[in-house]
Amino acid sequence: MRTETSVASSERGARNWDQWKYCAIAATGDIAPGSSWHTCCIMSSRSGRRRRAPEDQLMSESNRMLQQAHRLLQLGILLSLLALVVGLAVPAFAVPCPALSAHLLGIMQGIFLMVTGLLWSRLRFTKSMSRLAFGLVVYGCLGAWTANILAGVWGAGNSMLPIAAGQARGTEVQEGIIKVILRTAAVSLIAAVTLIAWGLRTSGVDISRK
Repeated sequence: MRTETSVASSERGARNWDQWKYCAIAATGDIAPGSSWHTCCIMSSRSGRRRRAPEDQLMSESNRMLQQAHRLLQLGILLSLLALVVGLAVPAFAVPCPALSAHLLGIMQGIFLMVTGLLWSRLRFTKSMSRLAFGLVVYGCLGAWTANILAGVWGAGNSMLPIAAGQARGTEVQEGIIKVILRTAAVSLIAAVTLIAWGLRTSGVDISRK
């Protein structure tokens, strides 16, 4: 009885080995396309790819969100560091008040970027939405900070920052640059926060991945 069981097990192992061998050969194209072994191997390979595709896509999207979250944390730390350095150099600016504003704004927006990075993986975003929101958040924070730095360096900004810049007014080009950056940064941040609020909707609701 044991001998028969051993023989049957050996036969099954041999068949499995033969099937694996034929599948490996089929991958190289050495089996005739019309043969039963070729059809079996191709169907098995396609079935495996179909099963793995959704899992691979989900893993790829998860990795992308984690990478974006890490970038936001890095940018938040960097912006906070730059803001602290600016705080030490406030008296050296042509107009100190916009530089002081940049110092405080950089710290606040650095914290905002880090908090956003911590909750980023919880957002229910499609691929295109995550890229859009990431770009809006980064531009909105860095753009507003940069505009205040430029105002302090140029001694400008009265048209958009009358309280911080006081009577300091630069050339039309300088004022125009500061105005464009501040307005577009404000719109970007509003849009980004709106997307983030929508991405934090009920976790039980799912959306199609694009």
